[in-house]
Amino acid sequence: MASELAEVFRSNVRCSLRKKGWTQADLAKAMGVSPQYLSHLMTGFRDPGLTSLERAAKALEVPPSTLLVEKKAYTY
Repeated sequence: MASELAEVFRSNVRCSLRKKGWTQADLAKAMGVSPQYLSHLMTGFRDPGLTSLERAAKALEVPPSTLLVEKKAYTY
């Protein structure tokens, strides 16, 4: 069972990928990891560690904390 924090990480990475117009393959290359490893992170087969958090943040050009903060959807 994946942790809630890992789910937040995955959601924020997906959002950042859309904003940059990148694919998971693009991110894997920028992180210096295999596409299979990143796929395992993104599907919940593996939970990200601090090294993966740091690499993803650097590749996506965001602070690591950005990938760990849950985004709240507000309705007006």
